[in-house]
Amino acid sequence: MIPRLPILALAALCLAWVPADADALVSEPDAVELGPAIGPAELAPYDASAPQMRFVKAIALRDDRPKAARALFEKIALEGGPLSDRALQLAALCALDDGDGATAERLLGQISLRYVDADQVLLERARQVLQLRVSGPHTAGRIEEILQPIFEGKVRADVASAHLIAGDAQRAAGAREKARAHWRAAWVQHPLSPAAASARDRDRQLGPGKPVEPALLLRRAEMLLEAHRNREALEQLGRIPVQSLCMGGCPGDRTPGGFLKSALEALGAFPAQHEPTPEDVAKSPPLPADALACRVKLDEGRALRKEHEYAKARTALAPVVLRCAEPEVRSKALYLLAQLETMAGKPTAGALWEALSRKYPESSLADDAVYNQSIAARRAGDAERERALLRDLVDRFVDSDLRAEALFRLFWSYWSEGKSREGLVWLDQLAAHPDADGYDEERARYWRARSLLEAQAGQSELARAAAREAARADLTWLVLERP
Repeated sequence: MIPRLPILALAALCLAWVPADADALVSEPDAVELGPAIGPAELAPYDASAPQMRFVKAIALRDDRPKAARALFEKIALEGGPLSDRALQLAALCALDDGDGATAERLLGQISLRYVDADQVLLERARQVLQLRVSGPHTAGRIEEILQPIFEGKVRADVASAHLIAGDAQRAAGAREKARAHWRAAWVQHPLSPAAASARDRDRQLGPGKPVEPALLLRRAEMLLEAHRNREALEQLGRIPVQSLCMGGCPGDRTPGGFLKSALEALGAFPAQHEPTPEDVAKSPPLPADALACRVKLDEGRALRKEHEYAKARTALAPVVLRCAEPEVRSKALYLLAQLETMAGKPTAGALWEALSRKYPESSLADDAVYNQSIAARRAGDAERERALLRDLVDRFVDSDLRAEALFRLFWSYWSEGKSREGLVWLDQLAAHPDADGYDEERARYWRARSLLEAQAGQSELARAAAREAARADLTWLVLERP
């Protein structure tokens, strides 16, 4: 049987090959050590007619003889098989190297959308149509048709690049507003793409146009924020035209300074609001602030929190809690505000966590609120309240990712007081429902063994021996199962 090489190995052979007169190509003193030459003798054992071998040969021909390489790639593509689409793409690239854009476009058009690099094929094909055909509505429409699989999500690609090309085609056809629509789609909907900045520049070069909808600008800022491009997000948020959240007064501001606040707002100033109380949160604002403005301020607070500008984050978030009615927006703002107060060690933190858990018990953040309340209670030295809160979390939020930690904290609160046996019931629950990596079961068994080995006042020798055997079972399991 004739031995065959995998395609990657054959490509490596191709790259390792050097011509017989390679020494003439290297001049002193820049001589470099060359690898072993791969020539006809070395390739003789392999079937020269195999598609893989002909594919490697075509690659070797591409730099110096693009026409010959293209002919060989096209022949391989006509035979079908797993190399067909790749061969068509490389044949098109050879045609481009030879200055034959029309042939390149024809070859690219034959490649399947299932091809792994179909996105690059479609983008290059659109570029060739733009360069080769007379500008006009028909050409622009043809380019949009070629790029449609990208716009529809059938082919994963840099959508902003597709919009950039389509916008260029529409601009060349004299359709300025259609071009602007494509470029704005690239800039607004795909801000993380390298093509977004070019699209923005093209849009500006067209001159003033209809303003972008504030909701779209907000979504753009949120995409930047999710990508941790916080400063860019803040800049975008600052450019979105929205009303002040405290127009007409914030319900939490009951001081004489409230009158001054109204005057300052009339001058465009924005005074900091006091931290909302649980009573503030319990009430729904009688005249809620604009929903879009609420989201803008929430995102501003998120960005400032990520940038460690905590005072500014509080100033942004407090009015959201006081003046916004949408539960999701308000609960998220309250969570971030409570988090900031906790980090600052302020006594108001516990009240804010309590307000979140009571006002929004169905929120995905409610379990976090209860857990953080328990931490605040522990820091205040109130062990009974800590346990009550942790039991509430365990009972109400059975699917919470904090439930295992709450079970262990329940045990630990008893251990810290020298009452470890009273906390064993919580370790038993922890061990009975281990997490995927087994960490919860490991620490439950370890601390259960430690607790069982603790001497208890008034314990009989028989009970002590039974406790030692139970502890031995847990420790043996740890040694054997989790070395």
